[in-house]
Amino acid sequence: MKKIFLILIAAMIAFASCSQKDTPAYKRAVVTQKLLKKHRIKIAVTGQWSTPNGKFIWEGAELAANEINEAGGILGAKIELVKFDDNNKVSQGAEVAGKITEDEEICAVIGHYSSSVSLFNSVIYHYYGVLMLTPFSTNTKLTKQSLPYIFRNIPGNDAFAKEAVRLCEQKNWKRVMTLYLNNAYCSELLDSFEQYCGENSIIVPDRVGYEEVYNLSNYMEIAEKWKTNYAFDAIFIAGFLPQAAEIVALFRSEGIDNPIIGSIDFDSSEFFSIADNKNEENFYCVSNFDPNIINAAFCNFKTAFKSKYGEDPNWEATQSYDAVKVLAKAIQKAGSVKREEIAAALKNEEEWNECAGPYRFNENGEIEKALIIKKSSNGEFKLLEE
Repeated sequence: MKKIFLILIAAMIAFASCSQKDTPAYKRAVVTQKLLKKHRIKIAVTGQWSTPNGKFIWEGAELAANEINEAGGILGAKIELVKFDDNNKVSQGAEVAGKITEDEEICAVIGHYSSSVSLFNSVIYHYYGVLMLTPFSTNTKLTKQSLPYIFRNIPGNDAFAKEAVRLCEQKNWKRVMTLYLNNAYCSELLDSFEQYCGENSIIVPDRVGYEEVYNLSNYMEIAEKWKTNYAFDAIFIAGFLPQAAEIVALFRSEGIDNPIIGSIDFDSSEFFSIADNKNEENFYCVSNFDPNIINAAFCNFKTAFKSKYGEDPNWEATQSYDAVKVLAKAIQKAGSVKREEIAAALKNEEEWNECAGPYRFNENGEIEKALIIKKSSNGEFKLLEE
């Protein structure tokens, strides 16, 4: 993988002296504008399609594109979504980025899910002229790279960590244990959480990392060590399902009944089915998704989604739907599929108030949006009333 990245950088340097008309980005702008005149707009959508969250991601994007096309399209053109499966892996994600950039008719990509994949591919997309809008990757480094065509419609890890620490302050939890999956997203989320803990006189007595493939029995030893050697008020976990929920279930079976806090990755009914703890009310998560929000765009989306797919949308479906809608409106406002003009339209709008809004993009492609705290109740996470 390192070799692929070095080859990419070498190619960029080699082409740096070329005239603007010789660059891949310029060629893409020409091809996509010609395609627009033929009443077509191609947008890539990435995901891990074999998983439950992949299903929701695609359905949200598909519904948005269908609604747009049925209403007459954008600039007289129909949106064509092209599916790419990155398997949430950097190596496969790099292959996907190669396929996307080979297709000069694609003007933008909705994705990726994994922060590791997004960070790696963002440089590739920037060089080859593809605008990137990720609904899921929260690593703060993504929008601090001075890449003007990289956006996300979800707050970064820093915002989620800050809100989790605010909850700890509110509950007077002064000693918080931490557990994290060892990847780019979770390790950065945990670092941000611990930084804010330090700034607010909250002590982290111990932190434990785990790999994507791990031996669950090891956590019996961790549970015993924590119970025997430490006094603590709560546990913060930066991790994905199903592993995080499996560890939570083990901790509970070992007698650790302290409050457990997670980020948006906990915000799923899957958390309760895995951990088999539907009756417990001592779990919390920081989220940007409130299924009961009174927002016309979201209410219409929720009704349409349930009518088409037979179930309520989750936060991932909402995020991907919102991304396609916002991107389409930015193209409409720009009157173009050139990434420079789409990016300007995204940043110049004072407020995007689609189903995941309201929010706005700053100059770095980061959004400014309020987050919420949820608490477990009857097998689901519900808005915490403060």
